[in-house]
Amino acid sequence: MQKIDNLGSNLQYGFMDDPIEKLRKLFQEQQAMNELKDFAQKAETAQLEKEWKNFVGKILTRAFDRVRAEVFGQTYQPLTEKTDPGFKVKDRPDSEFWFWIEFKGCGPVAKAARKFDGSSVLKTVATPQLSPKQNFELGDVTEEDVLAAIAFAYEKSFFGP
Repeated sequence: MQKIDNLGSNLQYGFMDDPIEKLRKLFQEQQAMNELKDFAQKAETAQLEKEWKNFVGKILTRAFDRVRAEVFGQTYQPLTEKTDPGFKVKDRPDSEFWFWIEFKGCGPVAKAARKFDGSSVLKTVATPQLSPKQNFELGDVTEEDVLAAIAFAYEKSFFGP
């Protein structure tokens, strides 16, 4: 008998078995594995989207509201130029400070830049990791982490990277 190892299962096939039947069984097993993989991917994606919405609604909204109310006031505006949540501040006569959060992989990444009047180019600004943990997840990031990232990036925006 010939032994075939495919997708982690040991299947026994005799020399006289119908090759079409073998192919059909292998194909069906592969399709079942693909369906399980797709289901797992969709479930993971749905969970990450739920966590991202929760993070934006609870953490980012509060942090951005505090920055607007306690620091920038009327100069604060939503960052409509990006699809990621963020804000911009016209804090100097010749430029604006931009801050936003992107979702990369399993966690948020702080981004910042300075946009100068008359230029379409953004001068990127150094930003810190949003959590002191090495392998942090979305739920590990606090409002204080976001505020610290904003303060760090804002300071760096005046002096370059």
